[in-house]
Amino acid sequence: MKKALTMVALAWAAVCAPAQADEKSMQEALARWEQRMAEYDAALSVAQTDEQKAAIAHPDGADVAEALWKSISTKTGERDELVEPTNEERMRGAKAEMRKVPAYAFEETWAAPAVFWFINRPQQLARLYANKPRQLSFFADALIKSIDKRHYNSPAIAESCAKLAESPYFIKKPESGAYRLEHSIRVARIAGAIAKAEGFDEEAMIIAGLLHDVSYCREFDEDGWKNHGRDAARIARPFLEELGLGVETVNEICYGIAIHVDDEADFEGERTAFALTVGDADNIDRFDAYRLYETLENAGYSKLSAAEKKAHVDRTLERLEEYADLPFATGEASRLWRERLSVYRDFYIRLRQQLEMSIGYCERDSEPEVGAPEMNENLLGLAGHF
Repeated sequence: MKKALTMVALAWAAVCAPAQADEKSMQEALARWEQRMAEYDAALSVAQTDEQKAAIAHPDGADVAEALWKSISTKTGERDELVEPTNEERMRGAKAEMRKVPAYAFEETWAAPAVFWFINRPQQLARLYANKPRQLSFFADALIKSIDKRHYNSPAIAESCAKLAESPYFIKKPESGAYRLEHSIRVARIAGAIAKAEGFDEEAMIIAGLLHDVSYCREFDEDGWKNHGRDAARIARPFLEELGLGVETVNEICYGIAIHVDDEADFEGERTAFALTVGDADNIDRFDAYRLYETLENAGYSKLSAAEKKAHVDRTLERLEEYADLPFATGEASRLWRERLSVYRDFYIRLRQQLEMSIGYCERDSEPEVGAPEMNENLLGLAGHF
C-alpha cells in the first residue's frame, strides 16, 4: 500500500490515512451510494403521507465519502506548476515562479466521478476534515482546480466562455448576465459529468452546455423566450465551425441546444442521448439549491400570509410529484435528477410541517381558502417540457 498522503505543514487526518489510488474501490463506493439512493426513492414512492415521507431518512453517505476519499486522495508524485505569490509575498516583491507541487490521484481522469460527488456534497469533505480548516481549504481548492484543469483548459472552451462574457446582454443587465453565465458554467459541468459517466465526448458536451443559452446576448420578449434554444443554435453554429469541430459533432451540439427549451428544432437532427443531455443538464441545474431560494423570492414568499405560504408549498409539492418519474436520456442524468428532486421534496415537506406548527389552533380552524400565488414557470418549470 502506498505511503499515506502527506503535505508540508499539514498532517494527514487519521480518518483518511493510508490511502491507495483505486478506481475499482471508487466505483464500488459509488455503486453503494446509488443503491442507497434507489432504496430511498423507492421508500418515498410507497409512503402514504407527508409524515411518513419526512420520517424516511436521507442516506447519510459518511462511509461512502471515506471510501471514495481513500480511493482518490493518494499523492502520486510531484509536478512543476506556476505558483502565484500570496498577497503578503507580493508586497515583499515576490513574483510567480515555477515550483514543485504535489500531484494527487483525484487529478487523474478516472477519478472524475468521485471528484464531482464531493463537489456536489461539500459537507462530506468537511466532515472528513472536521476541525482541520487548513486541510479542508487546501483539498477543497485542489478538487475544484482539478475540474478546471481537466475540463476547461482547451482553447475552444476558453473562447466559449469569452463569447458569453462579452455579450451585450451581460453588459446591459450585469446581475441577470452574471446569473446566466454562472448557470451556463454549472450546466456545462453537469453535462461534462454525465458525458464522463456515459462515455460521450466530454469537451463537445461541455461546449454545448456553455453555449446552450448564448442567445441571451440578444433581447427577446416573453414569446421569444421559447425560441431561445433555436436562436442559440443559430448563433453557436458558425462559432463551432470556426473551432474546427467535425460536421457531425457541430450538428449534434446545435441540435441539442435547439431542442432544449421546447423539444423542437428548425433543422434536421437526431435525438441522440448526447443531444438530449443538453436539456437534461439544464433541468438538473434548474432544480439545485440556488433555485430553491430564487423560487421563494420570486413568489414574494416572506410577504405572504401563513395561508398563502402553505398554499404555495402545497402546490410546489404537487408539481414535484409530477416530476418524480420524468424520463432522462441517460442513467447518470436520472441519478443526478433523483438526488436533486429528493432534496427539493425534503425541503418543502419540512417547510410545510414548520408552517403547520406556526399556525395557531384558532387560526387553523378559520384559515381562509386561498389559491397559491401564480408560479413562474421559468423557475419551477422544466426546459423541453412546454
